Amino acid sequence: MGCKQSSEKKGPEVKYSQPVDANPAAPAATTPQRYVDPTEGVTPSGYVPGSSPNAAARKSTERNDTVNRTPAQAPSPQHLDDNPLSASNVATTSKFKNGRPSVVDGEEFPCFEKGLLWRIVKDDTWAFYNDTQEYEMYVEFRFGPDSTLTPLGAAITVDPADGWHVAKVIVYPGETELFFKGTYNGYTSSIAAKPLSEEYRNRVNAAANSIVMQELNAVKALSKDGGSDEELLAQCLRDNVPFVDLTFPPLQESLSRAKIDSKQVAPTAWRRPKDFLPQEHRASIAVFIGGIAPNDIDQGQLGDCWVLCAMAAVAEFPAKIKDMFVHAKSLKVMQQEHAAGAYRVVINKHGWWHNVIVDDFFPTVGPRQCFAHTVETPSELWASLIEKAYAKLHGSYASIVAGDPLQALQDLTGFPCHRFDPEWASAA
Repeated sequence: MGCKQSSEKKGPEVKYSQPVDANPAAPAATTPQRYVDPTEGVTPSGYVPGSSPNAAARKSTERNDTVNRTPAQAPSPQHLDDNPLSASNVATTSKFKNGRPSVVDGEEFPCFEKGLLWRIVKDDTWAFYNDTQEYEMYVEFRFGPDSTLTPLGAAITVDPADGWHVAKVIVYPGETELFFKGTYNGYTSSIAAKPLSEEYRNRVNAAANSIVMQELNAVKALSKDGGSDEELLAQCLRDNVPFVDLTFPPLQESLSRAKIDSKQVAPTAWRRPKDFLPQEHRASIAVFIGGIAPNDIDQGQLGDCWVLCAMAAVAEFPAKIKDMFVHAKSLKVMQQEHAAGAYRVVINKHGWWHNVIVDDFFPTVGPRQCFAHTVETPSELWASLIEKAYAKLHGSYASIVAGDPLQALQDLTGFPCHRFDPEWASAA
């Protein structure tokens, strides 16, 4: 795996506010600015009165962008942290990237070439699901006169000039918004994907930061005399206090350090999996679920593909990934630490092995981590934990943006690494 390149259609260039400096284009909707559903009996020049036909009669433009995965390897029964749940029990539907709609058993129609926003139709009810972490979706539909619509999440007005019903809604990342219930006589649509607004970021970050500060202050009260991460974790276990890492806290300074890091990461909501995952995945949170494969890893938005390339290479040998999570004490102690939100990752840096302790607060947007995470199993944490431990060793997430995968491979394995490019070039 490497840095991801999009094949989406490019719209007009927009300034895109994401954790790492970037300026991607807003995606182009698959529906044109004036789109008419042919099954509604409407032409671009007008409409034919009549009630909406059954949704099952409409032709879906759904794309099935499934992820090619190598067969999951059976976990070792002796490993400390194998979750008995199979990946199939907790995996997301592969056509959705960042979760799934809260409306189930409906027909799903992509509004953009790569999905991104989905229209969900169940009986006579419409809803929209935003499957991105980068965009707010501004949805506007105009329905013909004599339509009978009951607003659910949409604001619906009637245009006095022509009698058409105008329905609008904003759908934020990872959210499903009910739209309306009823029947209609054809429609036109206008859908715009816009970068996340400061208002949205501030609102989400403030809600998350309130929880962070509450838990952070509780841990600070236990560490008045300082002490190591090991000592602080032991104190949290004794006092039954959720662990928060004071040396790599879930604050802006761990995303990027002013006047130190060349890249600056925008403020992001830090949340634990038990708080950001959809309810159906919270009971299955574990380091490993099912098996380990290179294609399990999704890079996210950070720009540390060099680290994740190395991680994917190590994942070719699942036992080596599991070695990074072996607990030095016992299964019982490990389970207690995990219950407190603490995890250990073993990494080699400059020839020295480090037992890196981290908490399970991750930078998030919507119901997923916005940096490295597993593709199809939201509650599986190993990729996010390795990335976080590696960022902690380097001082911040921003400090691991861009680098040499050979260096990361050596750090993750402890093995000497060598690049054979000159030898291959001379032999060609």
